[in-house]
Amino acid sequence: MSLLNPRDLIDDDEAFLPAIESAWAKIVGFDAVFPNSDLTGHSRRVARNAMAIARQVGFSQRDMFELGAACLTHDLGKLDVGTSILNKPGILTDIERAEMRRHAHYGFLALRRIPDLPAVFTLVARFHHESFDGKGYEGLQGDAIPAAARIVQIADVHDALCSRRVYKPGEPEGKIICAMIRPSRSGLGRGQFDPHFLRLFAKLRLADPDFAATAPERAEIEAFVATEPGLDQVHAQRDVATHELPDVADAAPSLRL
Repeated sequence: MSLLNPRDLIDDDEAFLPAIESAWAKIVGFDAVFPNSDLTGHSRRVARNAMAIARQVGFSQRDMFELGAACLTHDLGKLDVGTSILNKPGILTDIERAEMRRHAHYGFLALRRIPDLPAVFTLVARFHHESFDGKGYEGLQGDAIPAAARIVQIADVHDALCSRRVYKPGEPEGKIICAMIRPSRSGLGRGQFDPHFLRLFAKLRLADPDFAATAPERAEIEAFVATEPGLDQVHAQRDVATHELPDVADAAPSLRL
């Protein structure tokens, strides 16, 4: 599989391409100094999975590619978080966790300075940690969260939990998908995610020949995909390609944990 870069997704004649390439170069450069951060690999994997969901939803190729490019810069704000926090092998303190949560707003502020940048870039950077149940960074809930951010949230959580980090081992993908589709209790669960997009993602992963899961995990995922058949039709009627910013103040996000 070829490596994914902004120029693969953005037309050469777009005025904002050099600025996005510059932002991407900063992310790649950061990983060169701190390879355990894995921002480059993570962003590429999130982009591929988000584009796969968007394709199933019915995004145009242009909107799908713009979403993929936005994924490459979705964690740009982490470059403004101290490396002592970003690469800390242990548990973050409350103060450190609060600073880490600010990365979404830092990225939004950096990207909105780019002239003529499609809104999907700032939407994804700012809102990819929102939760469908309203328990995310800024407390947006359900369809108030931009569709692009709801898609990226699924891909982001999936990759973050499957991947190894300095503070945790990676987890088997089948185990993670099962945790994502189970009813939410005190932690991870399907209440956090757009139910239509989550179902599409589960279908995509089941169909991938590289998907690894135990027989019970695969059966559980297949059962989830097969339930509530009317849900997809209801959600498919949304204007999922909208790139309008919701009416939310530009103040720094609240730091609810």
